[in-house]
Amino acid sequence: MEEKRQKKRWKIAYFLRVFESDGEGLVGEVVNLHTEGIMLVSDNPIPRNKQLALRMKIPLKNGETEWLYFDAECRWCNVHPNPTLYNAGFSLLNPPEELTRSVEQLIENWALPDNSNN
Repeated sequence: MEEKRQKKRWKIAYFLRVFESDGEGLVGEVVNLHTEGIMLVSDNPIPRNKQLALRMKIPLKNGETEWLYFDAECRWCNVHPNPTLYNAGFSLLNPPEELTRSVEQLIENWALPDNSNN
């Protein structure tokens, strides 16, 4: 498959779960992210082109946490190396500046130093 990503993806030093915005349904856990997209590992396959309203609790540098709310579209989904799981890539849909700044701060404060195997 041809690589279409334009931005460097970052692994974060925290276990970040992503939920449906309007409920408690867990969509998946963050594998990596950048300001325009996110990759999740999920227990269930996610249909390509499906748009979801999502939320994720992120750590702040002061020790507190905040919820980020965002809309995303699944661009691809395939079986994870563990065949009971799925990897799914999402594009963020019209991310507001506040979300972009929060993701940039998350990367600045909590990105793992070795991202050579993105």
